[in-house]
This record gives sequence, structure tokens and C-alpha cells, in this order.
Amino acid sequence: MYQPVIKKSYLTEIKLTLTPAVGTRIFFLDVPELSQREHAVMVTGIECFNSTYLTQTPNGNTTVSTVAGLVLTIAEASTESVIQYPCTDLQPGLNGGFIRTFDKKKINLSKCYVTILDTASLSVNQAVLFNFLYE
Repeated sequence: MYQPVIKKSYLTEIKLTLTPAVGTRIFFLDVPELSQREHAVMVTGIECFNSTYLTQTPNGNTTVSTVAGLVLTIAEASTESVIQYPCTDLQPGLNGGFIRTFDKKKINLSKCYVTILDTASLSVNQAVLFNFLYE
């Protein structure tokens, strides 16, 4: 089983600040460690977690109990390069421990977002946790 070498890692969240509704897009906030700057961060892997694995976020928010109705869209510069990728496939606990790897994507985090396809088990003020592996 190939697993990436973790050079750097950053755990961040998307908080559900409004009552979850189907079709809602929730954008990531800017994270300086992952922002595009002179030497852009190259993302090599992404993990997603629910409350089975981490019950609270680093900011003290309750983690969602499921990511089954959520999909992730990743943008490089202003172009969406990965569109509506199932968050369940980003959970190592659901796919044999694998971390989903990418071919060094220069992401623009503030243009990346999660879309809600199913609101079951989602509540306002919960958060979806993502761990970005990068170099």
C-alpha cells in the first residue's frame, strides 16, 4: 500500500454557519499556510474527517457526524480542476486507510468549496474537517 510521505500538514475546517440546505456552497476561509504566495504551496494529499475520528475541531466546533452528502471542489488559480469530489472518498477510515493523493496541485483555497447534496445529520455550527498535505 503506497502512502505519501508527509512533508507538511495543515488541519482546517469549513463551518456550517447557516442551516444546511441542498445545493449550498461553503467556501474555505483563507489560511496563510496554504495561500498562494511567491512560492505557492503544492498540495499532495487531502483527508476529510467526521466525528468518528475527531469530535472537535481545533477551533472548538463540533465535527459533522457524516460527510456522505458532501462533495469537494478544488480550484487552482481561478479554474476548478477537481469538481464535486465525494468527501467520503477522502476519509482514510472508509477506504482502507488510504490518503487520497494529488499530483502537486497549486490550490487557491479561498476558491475551493464544499457543496451540500444531502442535509441528513448536518446542523448549523458544525464543521467539516480537512487535512491538507503539502510541500
